[in-house]
Amino acid sequence: MECPLPRGAPVIAEAISFGYTSETMAFTASTTGLLERVEKFVASHLDVNWAAEPRAARLALLVREELRRWTQSSYPGATCEGSALDPESRRRLSLTIHSAPVSHRVEVWGLLKDDPIRAVSGHTVHSWVVLAGDGGPGSAFEKAAEQLTKAGLKRVDQREGPTFSLSLWMGAGAPDGCPECLGRK
Repeated sequence: MECPLPRGAPVIAEAISFGYTSETMAFTASTTGLLERVEKFVASHLDVNWAAEPRAARLALLVREELRRWTQSSYPGATCEGSALDPESRRRLSLTIHSAPVSHRVEVWGLLKDDPIRAVSGHTVHSWVVLAGDGGPGSAFEKAAEQLTKAGLKRVDQREGPTFSLSLWMGAGAPDGCPECLGRK
């Protein structure tokens, strides 16, 4: 099928019935500059007006908020639902993006340098993932990136800032769509 949009125009996904093609996921054509925008937002809010939230949770919350803002400004009419992946912490968050005709799942992992790394879940392999945390050799950020690579996710972009690092990862398309990830629990 021929795409009616001009080359380079942002698209959510190529839809095939209830899923998307295995080679195309949300925002594939429009992530240029996304991490730079997220980095600026996080840097300007990371140490301002927080009562007691741990740094890793602040990173995750700010990244998810800017992804939501970016999605809604880039794709008017898109809706976003946020939740915690871990009930006891706000370090691992999810954002489900609904934009007709598909929905996509994003995981945001806030990481401190020495955090233990949790296993990659079954849903992670067909999600977008943003790592946000303290980088450097031997860091949890680096170890999490290794796990994502082993799980088959592809690094799309990475930013190394003076106080934190960000990386954006793309998983494979869920076969026939994952009902839970697509919001049809």
